[in-house]
Amino acid sequence: MSDRVALHHGYVQNAPAGPFDSAACLLTFRFVSREERVIMSAEVLWRLKSG
Repeated sequence: MSDRVALHHGYVQNAPAGPFDSAACLLTFRFVSREERVIMSAEVLWRLKSG
């Protein structure tokens, strides 16, 4: 699937603008504060394709 998938390692706010079909934040939310989780979620949502 490497011809269809691009992995971006780093912070969500530093990721390309997209839009992307999906996103995965594996095991990351448990290591940030609740306030930061809201910001991270919004950043992911902003980069996803609608629908």
